[in-house]
Amino acid sequence: MVVMQVSSHLPGCQARGDRSYRSLLALIIVIVVGALLAGWLTLRYLSGRLLDGTSELLALGAVSAVQKLDVLVGERFGDLQLMSGNVASRSIDPHILNGYFRKVQAAYPLYAWLGKADRTGRIIGSSDGRHLGSDAADAAWYRAARDRGAFAVQDAAPSLQMDGAMAVIFSAPVWTDGGMFDGVIVAQVAVWALEDAVAQVAVGLQAQLGSGYRVEWQIVKRGGDVISDSILREEGRANLLQLGVLSARLVESIASGSVQEYHPRRHTEVITGYAQSRAGQEAGGPGWAVLIRVDRNEAIEPIRRVLLFLAIGGGAVLLPLVGLLLWSTYRLTDEWRLSVQRNDALLGLVEAARYLTSEGKTDTLLQSLTEIGVRLTGARYGAMGVFDESGDRLTRFLTFGMNADEEASIGALPDGHGVLGYL
Repeated sequence: MVVMQVSSHLPGCQARGDRSYRSLLALIIVIVVGALLAGWLTLRYLSGRLLDGTSELLALGAVSAVQKLDVLVGERFGDLQLMSGNVASRSIDPHILNGYFRKVQAAYPLYAWLGKADRTGRIIGSSDGRHLGSDAADAAWYRAARDRGAFAVQDAAPSLQMDGAMAVIFSAPVWTDGGMFDGVIVAQVAVWALEDAVAQVAVGLQAQLGSGYRVEWQIVKRGGDVISDSILREEGRANLLQLGVLSARLVESIASGSVQEYHPRRHTEVITGYAQSRAGQEAGGPGWAVLIRVDRNEAIEPIRRVLLFLAIGGGAVLLPLVGLLLWSTYRLTDEWRLSVQRNDALLGLVEAARYLTSEGKTDTLLQSLTEIGVRLTGARYGAMGVFDESGDRLTRFLTFGMNADEEASIGALPDGHGVLGYL
């Protein structure tokens, strides 16, 4: 009677199968990571394109706004030329002057105050009938028109005639028929008229960009002082150059453009379009700049929202497919592993049969069968016991896979009365 015992571990074919399975799993991971990376790069590209388009649109909006301001200044220049040459404006009669200025104001409501100062600087007529007789000789608008002898513009500043309200003041000299200086015509335009011009552009931008954007705009003087602010209303209380606003620095030297920058007052990243007004600079001012901006996050929110929907939809389709692929790969690998094991077993049986038919020595044959059994089962150790004819005692006990120290650690070899005898 022959009894064989083996102590198993991972077969060589199983190790090869596991390596193949890990390779396939790594390939699947690479494909998924590649898809995620491609999605991220697509997001970067589309976000960049969207930001570029928004920047260009804001820059064009800023240019359109300053063009409106330039037209406003140019029209005031034409109005004052007409008024200074009008017969009524040459009068020194307060009633005639007051009536004339009221008619002009009714025809052009953007004029908050109209008046005339004589050659000494004394106000002799106004649209509201106030300030008659007051001295304006030291007023900047009076001195600019008188000294220049031509149309002049005073940048936005508090107006005495408008009770301290912010106004842009246009003035032009009046001449006698003999060419003598005869006084100054003054027209004051409230800042809200400038705001209306820029706000119209902002409304158009809002319609193009969509309701998800909040369009903010500012009118800024040379030097960075804010004339008008659509959101924070910090007119006269904020200087953008002192705050370090990049667009305010750029617009001092570049006619128009756009920039992505940090908003120091709202503490967020924004996209700003800017443009510089040129009208009236030859007349001493005003040199305004318009800044139009939107939050950067609002600009890329549409593409983020679309990509989120795509990611949810793609995940709902991709994840089950990946799971199915992993399961299929595992099943195929497992079947391949079993196939290899069966093939190895068949080859082992063929080899065992060859030994049985060719080997004449019993000990060599038994030792070879033990070795074949270890290889077929993928065991680490193997042993074979041969009982005598009575089946009570072992006559031989052969091992394979143990060195001398391991065999010595076993002690006395089995005699057939233990587990082996039971088997």
